[in-house]
Amino acid sequence: RWLRHERGRQGGLPRPSRLLSAIGLPLPPITRLDYCYALPCGWLAAPLESPDAIRAEGDTMHHCLRRYTNDVMWGDARAYSLRSEDGAERATLVTRQPLFSDEGNELDITLAGEGNRSMSIDVLTATLDLLRIVSPTVTRVSLW
Repeated sequence: RWLRHERGRQGGLPRPSRLLSAIGLPLPPITRLDYCYALPCGWLAAPLESPDAIRAEGDTMHHCLRRYTNDVMWGDARAYSLRSEDGAERATLVTRQPLFSDEGNELDITLAGEGNRSMSIDVLTATLDLLRIVSPTVTRVSLW
């Protein structure tokens, strides 16, 4: 009966946290990002390597990062969270190898600010600095 009520309220299955608490299982720990890349321009970056981290980033930034979850989990794409040193600005970067690239020096990137709004030039500088660290052999980039 509870599940039927939740389906009517949510329009589908309830959130996993509500389902786990309803059956008495403990909630998984909250994913905390380790901003392990200190970029030369003062920005920080963290890889998003788990579905929980991708989901949390998408919810925080109010954009559609969730659609890349399977690509990141299968290794077809990589995702990163970027933030300014003071935490005032944030961006999300997704990188993929193009399907028909035979040279291996090309990269498709998707860069999104909060709510897919415009970003400052500093975000582009930080993105270039991060790309030089995580993909040093890339010489050509397609921005989506």
